[in-house]
Amino acid sequence: VHGGFLRKIFHNKMNPQPPQAVGSIWNVNSWHWENKNYTEVASHLIKEKLTNFTFGRDGINITIVRIPKVKGEAQINVRKGKQILCYELDIDVEWNAENDEDIAEGTFNIRDLNESDLDFEVNNIVCNEKTKITDRVKEIIRKLAKPELDKIFKNFNEDLSKFESDPRKIEEDKKRREEEYARTQQAKLEKGLEKERIAELQKQKEMEFKEQMSKLAADQ
Repeated sequence: VHGGFLRKIFHNKMNPQPPQAVGSIWNVNSWHWENKNYTEVASHLIKEKLTNFTFGRDGINITIVRIPKVKGEAQINVRKGKQILCYELDIDVEWNAENDEDIAEGTFNIRDLNESDLDFEVNNIVCNEKTKITDRVKEIIRKLAKPELDKIFKNFNEDLSKFESDPRKIEEDKKRREEEYARTQQAKLEKGLEKERIAELQKQKEMEFKEQMSKLAADQ
């Protein structure tokens, strides 16, 4: 997984028009390569998008009630002021289902959600216990979950990138860099003034020493 993840990072560097990004303070003009961990942001977005999402057929409604775990990693890589998005995630899903006849609950897994395409898989469909509708629910999930989730994830790259290329964030970063530059210049100025003060004190001490030596020579 990690090898493939790294290969995708370098593959995505070829994106001709990546969105704008901001690096850390040390990364002047966001020019240098910098990896920014976006796993927590991606996990938050996924939970926000999927929780309470409902789909169904033939009078059966299936609702995603909880996302207990998002596994994998997500990065936004900064280079030359642009961002390169890369993620590879597996998602555990808990669902409830119901119709006029009965209820059911269970889990399934979304495997290999990535930035390159929507070729993820929905598998490991499990019902917690047998009810009148469990077989039909599993069949609906097998047939409908993937196309329904495609609708959810089709803009996921754009949504995740917005966290990095948000104009407000870019403007705040610009202001932060300007303040950091001003502090650095002030520190240099103060350091320069301190050096001048020390040099002047040294010069005065040397002059006083010469005067003392001259007096001693005159007294002899």
